[in-house]
Amino acid sequence: MSTIQLGAPIATLRSLGALPANGSESMLDPIAQSVLSVSDAQRAIKIFFDHCHSFGPVLDKVSVNDGMRLRHQNPPLFLTICTIGARYWNSGISNDQGPLRERGLHPSFLELTTLLDITISQLILRPTPSDVTLDSIRALLLYAQWMPPSREHLFRATKRSSEGTENQRAPRSRYNDISAWAVLGLAQRYALFLGLDRLSVLPFQDPNTESITPTDMARLRIWHNLITCDCNLMLTSGLPASLDPSSAVRVGRTFSEQQLAQLPEDKRVTALVELVGITHRAMMGREWDLGGRPLDLVSLKKINVEFDDWHNIWVHRLKDTPHQHNALPFTSVRWYRLSLNSASLGPLLSPSPPPSPDPSTHSPFLQPLEISLTAASQILLALSHTTPAYIWSLASQDVNTFPVGPFEMNVEAVERLSYAVDYTWISLAFSVVFLVLCRVRGVINDDLSITLAESPIDKLAYPIVHPSSILYRLVHLAHQIFLGLCQTSPIHPAHDYEPIVSNAAALVIPPLDPQQGALGEGTLAGMEDGQGGDQGNLQGLFDLLSSSGMDWPGYLFGGDGGEQGWSGGVDGVDNEGGNGVWT
Repeated sequence: MSTIQLGAPIATLRSLGALPANGSESMLDPIAQSVLSVSDAQRAIKIFFDHCHSFGPVLDKVSVNDGMRLRHQNPPLFLTICTIGARYWNSGISNDQGPLRERGLHPSFLELTTLLDITISQLILRPTPSDVTLDSIRALLLYAQWMPPSREHLFRATKRSSEGTENQRAPRSRYNDISAWAVLGLAQRYALFLGLDRLSVLPFQDPNTESITPTDMARLRIWHNLITCDCNLMLTSGLPASLDPSSAVRVGRTFSEQQLAQLPEDKRVTALVELVGITHRAMMGREWDLGGRPLDLVSLKKINVEFDDWHNIWVHRLKDTPHQHNALPFTSVRWYRLSLNSASLGPLLSPSPPPSPDPSTHSPFLQPLEISLTAASQILLALSHTTPAYIWSLASQDVNTFPVGPFEMNVEAVERLSYAVDYTWISLAFSVVFLVLCRVRGVINDDLSITLAESPIDKLAYPIVHPSSILYRLVHLAHQIFLGLCQTSPIHPAHDYEPIVSNAAALVIPPLDPQQGALGEGTLAGMEDGQGGDQGNLQGLFDLLSSSGMDWPGYLFGGDGGEQGWSGGVDGVDNEGGNGVWT
């Protein structure tokens, strides 16, 4: 007591032994618990860095041996990496254009998930000062971006697999807007507790950058991942962003030009951080509620110009990077365009438009609609065999900018993307839903040309589009992609969104043989109430959107963007029991 220094109450009591300073770590070690062998742990780490890390580059590039050192340095991070790698156990890129490679789970994946649950629970429920480290933030960020499936679904799937029976219900991912918000929120609090918002950018503000260390690079790499995840969650769910990216934007290019930079990942993320900065500036000064109201049309026009300027700069800066047309950050800018522009289109896509709309009232929405259609088309076409030149020059209102012939899935590109972070599948699924909804609402024709309901569509007889049309080819491509992704793994997150894509496609594509990659009656899962007519099919689509776990933008499905919720997706059909899409 004679040597004690008075500090914060908890710190003072902890120094006297009243509160623990460290947690127990041995039970979190998958090797010590005989869940993984050393060789399997090394393999899982290699899978993660070979295939997954580029989609969420929050870590320093390390060798397998360096990764094994994490076992003792930070068991939660080591366990998180191993669990992600074990999710893609039989990994490898197929060199032919045959079916996507099927991957099995590590035999102990269920046990790994249990250990990871305990680890994350301790960081959330029973953290100690020793837990607040950069590596713990990394572990939380990786968990938020590659969440395991729910354990009860995983248990049923692995049990069926061991018994040789068909998996009737694929495991559901835990990823949704609130789960991501909760985990990212904890990572942000840890980061702010460590002063990462200041310390990460400080070394790069000095004109003399020769003294920058690997630790400096690591700090900013973590901060970059935090702010990009924060912004993407806002765009995906409508939840408000929490972090200010301005200081990171100012030093971003200095960071990516360092000799210690990891290329091309650090340069790509620097470009993405600038996108976040553009979006943040557009949102500044606006009052946000839980639903995240759309940008006004003036702000939207300004941000679209800034996105164009950004695109022109970074296409040149990243011209030598591999897979440029279907890799970060250009996949991201398409999603930013679609998310922000589609948010303003509620009046056009309402299920009950004015009986005699004045065409002049639609003119402010033409640019957001055109940009949204282009972005959604690019998101899908980037995963086809389409020449990259088409992707860069695509314009939704010019049919000549689209390639001719069927849009066939690029197996290598989709297989590479199959390792991506969980929210990737939301942007893909939403792109299909948006295109189909525009056609169903009479806003576009089969070739995506804007019609603005020159003649309202009969809600009881939605059009079946012609196989040669652009919409048919895009929707068919999307259906191929999701069927292929679901074949890669019994727990791939695409399983959660494949019924949504199939049901959206069923509104415009006639049922065909599912063995040929087209729609069949077996793909109409979740639409039992609607098998007698297309009106029910649309309601089935809305019901699946509601149950998918994501907070889909309600302003597209009957809301006005100003009030929470929507009361009915189809005219005359109510959503009972609170099944609406809440925003």
